[in-house]
Amino acid sequence: MSAAVDPVGTSGGGAVGVGMLGAGGGSAAAAMDGARPVDLARHPSGIVPALQNIVSTVNLDCQLDLKMIALQARNAEYNPKRFAAVIMRIREPKTTALVFASGKMVCTGAKSEEHSKLAARKVRATS
Repeated sequence: MSAAVDPVGTSGGGAVGVGMLGAGGGSAAAAMDGARPVDLARHPSGIVPALQNIVSTVNLDCQLDLKMIALQARNAEYNPKRFAAVIMRIREPKTTALVFASGKMVCTGAKSEEHSKLAARKVRATS
């Protein structure tokens, strides 16, 4: 199951794809809602998939100066000899973003689609 969302708005340039794994045939909301009772008829084995992590990608449609981003942004690290992206750690929601010079960004670690969108917006504001 997958859904396409745009955390930064299409007018600002950028699109994000969010991949979600959930129970087969269920909605994204049902897959993310841990409080709902489990239908054992759908899961006779007793194995119930649970959403743990959302990974989203964003294309900012511009080239980025990673050195400047790393120098000006808080919680950012950049070592081009080790990895070709700025690694930004966001405190709330607790996520990590990889920002590439090509303008591509990967946000990981969010617990919901909304948290993933919020993290992408926060990184975009500092990039």
